[in-house]
Amino acid sequence: MKILLVIISAFLTAFVFSAIDKPTEKISLRKYESGAAVNKEIKAIAKKIISCSPGTSNINNSKDEMKMHGKKQYFPTPPDTEEIFPNDNKQTAGVLQNGILTVNLEARDGTWFPESHDGKGIHVFAFAEKGKELQLPGPQIRVPEGTVIKATIHNTLDAPLVLYGFNTRPANITDTIKIAPGATYESIFNAGAAGTYFYRASASDSLDDGLPFFSDSQLYGAFIIDPPNHKPDPQERVIMIGIWNDTLNGPYNGEELVMNGMTWPYTERLTYKQEQEVNWRIINSSIQPHPMHLHGFYYTVKSKGNLYRDSIFENQNRYKAVTELLQPGETTSLQWIPERAGNWLFHCHTLVHIMAGSFLRNVPSMEEIDPKDLQSHVQNAMGGLIMGLHVLPSGKKMVAQKVNKSKERKLTLIIKEKPNWYDTLMGNGFILLEDNQPSDKKVYIPGPPIILNRDEPVSIKVINKLKEATTVHWHGLEIESYFDGVSGWGNIGKKLAPMIQPNDSFTVHLTPPRSGTFIYHTHMHNLQLLAGMYGPIIVKDPEEKYDMEKNRIFLIGQGGADVEDRIFFINGKKDNDTLSIVPDKSYRFRVINITALAPRLTVSIMHNGLPANWKMIAKDGADLSVNQQIKKLSLKQTVSIGETYDFEFEPTEEGDYLFEVRTFGGQLLVSKMIRAWSKP
Repeated sequence: MKILLVIISAFLTAFVFSAIDKPTEKISLRKYESGAAVNKEIKAIAKKIISCSPGTSNINNSKDEMKMHGKKQYFPTPPDTEEIFPNDNKQTAGVLQNGILTVNLEARDGTWFPESHDGKGIHVFAFAEKGKELQLPGPQIRVPEGTVIKATIHNTLDAPLVLYGFNTRPANITDTIKIAPGATYESIFNAGAAGTYFYRASASDSLDDGLPFFSDSQLYGAFIIDPPNHKPDPQERVIMIGIWNDTLNGPYNGEELVMNGMTWPYTERLTYKQEQEVNWRIINSSIQPHPMHLHGFYYTVKSKGNLYRDSIFENQNRYKAVTELLQPGETTSLQWIPERAGNWLFHCHTLVHIMAGSFLRNVPSMEEIDPKDLQSHVQNAMGGLIMGLHVLPSGKKMVAQKVNKSKERKLTLIIKEKPNWYDTLMGNGFILLEDNQPSDKKVYIPGPPIILNRDEPVSIKVINKLKEATTVHWHGLEIESYFDGVSGWGNIGKKLAPMIQPNDSFTVHLTPPRSGTFIYHTHMHNLQLLAGMYGPIIVKDPEEKYDMEKNRIFLIGQGGADVEDRIFFINGKKDNDTLSIVPDKSYRFRVINITALAPRLTVSIMHNGLPANWKMIAKDGADLSVNQQIKKLSLKQTVSIGETYDFEFEPTEEGDYLFEVRTFGGQLLVSKMIRAWSKP
C-alpha cells in the first residue's frame, strides 16, 4: 500500500505534548481529498490551536535564535558526523572555463538542522562539492545554454545511488544513472535548452509514487540553464521546496517542510525595495503538491516545467496569479513588482503545510501563548513552507497611505458562531452589514459575497464575536500591508497588525484597483477555516450593475472535523439545490477553492455524460489575454487552494448539466445540478 502523503498529525501533536518524538495517528491529504472523515482526536487537539503569522526577525545564527526565542536548548552536531548547511542558491558549483563547467559532487550522510540548532538534527543524505561542506539543497549548477557539463558524482553511501538529471535537456524520464556504493560516475554532456530544472537522487527502495521521502528525500539541487548571451538578474532567487517525513519507524514520527533547507520561522527573509523587479525560480522537489500564494501582489508566471523539460512562455502566453499550483517535481519562474512597502508572505496554501509545531524542539503550547503577544505568536504559532518578505519604501521613511475616510463606503463584517451548521457541528460564519443597517442576526457559512467597486475606497469593520482571537485575510486584493490580515507581521512603519480579540474589532481600509473574483478568509492556522470562515469577494466596474442572475459563484469549501463521510461543500452545502439558467444566454461562473487540505481538486461541467464547453476568462481576479480566452471542454480543470477562476458559460441546449468537483484521482466529492430551460 502506498505511503500516505501530507501527514497532518505532526503539526498538531506538537501543540499538546511537551515531550518531543511522541507518535500519534497519521492522517493523510489523500484521505481528506477522498472525502474521508477528519479524525475526532485531531479535532480535540486542534481546538487548542491559535495562530497568526510570522515574526519580523531576520535569523542569521543559532545564538541569535536562542536569544530571540528565550530558549536555553542548543542541539549540537553529534560527534563523528557532518553538519548539513542551508544553501541559498546564490552560488554556482564547479568551475566554468572555455564553455565547460567542471563539477565534482559527492553524496554523503550528515545531520541536518531544519530548525537550526534550536532543535534536534535529522540524519539524511545530501550532496556536496568534493572536499566542501554538505548543502541542502545540493550545490546549484547554473550555466549558459551551450555549456558542456563535465561532472563526476561519487557515492560515499552504503546504498546504491539512483541519479536523475545529469543529462542534456530536454531529457527522457527513463534517463537515470545508478552508482554503486563507493563508486564514482563520470559524465560529459551538453546542458541543452534554457530553463529551470533540477537534479535529484534516491538511495533506498522506500519510495512514494517513485519519489523518496525519508533519509534520501533531501538529495536534490537546482540546475538552471540561462539563454545564450543573457545576463541573469544578479538578484534572482532560486527557491527549492523539500519535505522529509518518517513513516518507517512507527505509525508516525514527524514531518519537516522546508524552503531552501529551512522551515519557518528559520527560513530566510527576503528584502526588496518598492518598484524593484523581483525574479524567482520555484522548484518543488518534494513528493507533495503546493499551491504557492503571494500576499499583496500579483506575479507573472513565465514558465512551467519539471526535472526533464521546461516550457518558457512567450509574452502573450504569460499570465498573472496570486496562487499557482506546483505539482510534485514541477518548476516555475515568476516575476513581480512590489508596489507597496511593508511586510508580506509567500507560502503554501495547504493548511497542514503552514501549521506550527515541532517534533525536534520544545515549543510552547497554545495555552501558554498570550493571544495579545504578537511576537510570540509570529514565532511559535505558524510553521512550514513560509518565507517572509520585507519591502522597503522608496524614501528613507515609511509613510502611511492617507485614506480619505469621508468618501469611504462603510461595511461591517461580524464573525459569529453558527450552531448546527452541518448536522450538530458548530460553525464560524459571517454577518455583513452596510452603513448602520441593523443586523438580521442570520449567520452565513460561507460568508455572504462582498460586492465592491473598482477604485472605490471602502472601510470594513471586522467585529469578532467568537470565543477566540482571529484575523481575516483579503486574499488576492492589492491592499496595504497593515490591513492584509497577517497579525503581528503586516505593518505601517513599526505598527503591527493586531489580532482581533473576542468582542473586539479592527477596521480595514482598502481601494481595490481591479475587477475580479477574490476571497476573504481567516488567517488563523487552526481549524477555523474548516469551521466555515471564508467567503467570496466580487469587485466590479463602478458603472456596472452586479447581476446575480448572470454571475454565479461556485465556492468549494471543506467541512468540520465531525463529518463522517464527505466533507466537501459547494457554497456551504453538501446536498446542493438545482441552479436554474437559460439556454443560449451567457453566464459568468466564478469558481473558488478555499478548502484546507485539497490542493488538486478538478472541476467539470458534464451534459449527457460529455463535458460541455466554456471559456476561461480570468484567474485569481486578473483577466487573461485575449489569445488565452479560448473556448474548450470543461473537463478536469484543476482549481487549487487559494485559486479563483472565471469562466464564460453558455448552455447551447436545454437539459441538465452537472458541475462536478473531483479528486485528482477522479473520485466525485460533491456536485451541483445546473438546469437549463427556456423561460415560458
